[in-house]
Amino acid sequence: MHWTHNVLVKKEKRRLFHFDQLDIETGKLKSKLGAVDVEKEMKKSVLQPGIEKELRLPKYDVSERKLKALRKKEREKTKGPGWFNMPAPEVTEELKNDLQV
Repeated sequence: MHWTHNVLVKKEKRRLFHFDQLDIETGKLKSKLGAVDVEKEMKKSVLQPGIEKELRLPKYDVSERKLKALRKKEREKTKGPGWFNMPAPEVTEELKNDLQV
């Protein structure tokens, strides 16, 4: 019985809030641990303003075929990792003729 009493006393002595975290002049916390940028988080959100006016909700998941097609389109935009993801050059008629010669 005495052992459990010691454990309870140790738990009670532990502080959850330290006054050195408090700014005395303003009365606010010095650290911004609980601060969340709402605008930044809403940009990544699926639920955008005006979604209640939509006829149906947008699909949240994408099929494997669609993902494969999207990845292929993205790969075509660049030369690839061997070329440090440089953009693919635009092939004009003049450039095409130069390459044929």
